[in-house]
Amino acid sequence: MSLRSLFLAFVLFASLPALAVEEVVVALAPIAIHAAGTDSAYLSRGLSEMLSARLEQFEGIRVVPIEAGEADVLAAARSAGADYVLYGSFTRFGEGASLDLKCMATAEGAGESRRVFIQAGLLTDIIPKLGTLAEKVARFSISGEVTRRRATTDGAAKTAGLADLTRRVEALEEQVYAPASGATASE
Repeated sequence: MSLRSLFLAFVLFASLPALAVEEVVVALAPIAIHAAGTDSAYLSRGLSEMLSARLEQFEGIRVVPIEAGEADVLAAARSAGADYVLYGSFTRFGEGASLDLKCMATAEGAGESRRVFIQAGLLTDIIPKLGTLAEKVARFSISGEVTRRRATTDGAAKTAGLADLTRRVEALEEQVYAPASGATASE
């Protein structure tokens, strides 16, 4: 082996840890469905699959499904080795719909959960908004900026602008939904 080959091998080997992205595991519980005249199991499974696919577009996030009701999600997520757990409900009201979820760190004493939600005037408008919900969860569960896998150069500027806009919207959400007692919207 030549000296040059040894040098290249050393540089490649030395840079591998820097290239690795720390993985964050998000446990996704079945989404409770509150909608009359709907196949609840089918809708829950479909929403979970779509949300999971959108979450896994972010570098460093892996989603694991868990089977647990709201009372048991934390224990089930810990058993699955997850860093965070995502759970909540889908509600249909008239023509509109809302997907209301909570994201909580699984570590002992990690603190409060974070509420994330999307609403739409028409049921069909919920699905296109799942990306926005996934981005909120990704920002909460990954420290620093989130980046989508396979991001394009043209998309980088749009992503930066969207991230700034999303941060401002979240700040407004916290102000609007914070109870008068001084608690935050993360409860």
